[in-house]
Amino acid sequence: MPHPSLALEGVTQVLADGRILFSDLDERFDQRPTALVGRNGVGKSVLAAILAGRIAPTAGRCVRDGRVHYLPQQVVPSPTASIGELAGLGAPLAALARIESGGCDPEDFERVGERWNLRHELQEALRAEGLAGFVPETPATRLSGGEAMRVALAGAWLSDADFLVLDEPGNHLDRDARARLRTRLRAWPRGLLLVSHDRTLLGEVERIVELSVDGLASHGGGYAAYLDSRRRQADAAQRQLAHARAERARQRQE
Repeated sequence: MPHPSLALEGVTQVLADGRILFSDLDERFDQRPTALVGRNGVGKSVLAAILAGRIAPTAGRCVRDGRVHYLPQQVVPSPTASIGELAGLGAPLAALARIESGGCDPEDFERVGERWNLRHELQEALRAEGLAGFVPETPATRLSGGEAMRVALAGAWLSDADFLVLDEPGNHLDRDARARLRTRLRAWPRGLLLVSHDRTLLGEVERIVELSVDGLASHGGGYAAYLDSRRRQADAAQRQLAHARAERARQRQE
């Protein structure tokens, strides 16, 4: 697919109590590394899940041209999940194991595709994340919160997706793991949508999309340019406020 994208078309989300979280959102996300920012509670995680196809919007639609890999804010493995399953690679790994044991099911060959070295690739990805002591069959319940996030990130880098949607991927990571995450974000070759408050991670994107009660606002030029734009907007608002106050004082004096 030459130009994968994610597009919001009139997307509205209403909460269970009837409150409108956001309404009539229209935006297109292309291959530029992009961050979704906004204050807490404005609906960033919900919007990320809609973009990834995990939640259906109340109204409107999200058009996904390409394969999307989604990493939620909280990585909580099921009690029976293995590390391979937590990485999102359980199905192709199981298919590969059946083929290696003599299986001939065409669906297994379809699940594996050309990824005959997938087990080795996952093992190397775990090693790169500082988890060399684990294998894909290790129960995920043995992992700490930070280790679970690192496994999920290893799966994201191996996903071969057209788009990554990562919701606060820096959660529970130590300094070294955050540094590796920055390097990985910088090297990712396809579409990327990052939800984060971490300024060091936000510095790795080319575009900022801000979600507020007024909707979505796009800012090109990266996080530094976004901050500069916000400062200029705040200064202009202060000048307008000062002018309005001065005018009101003048009118009262008259």
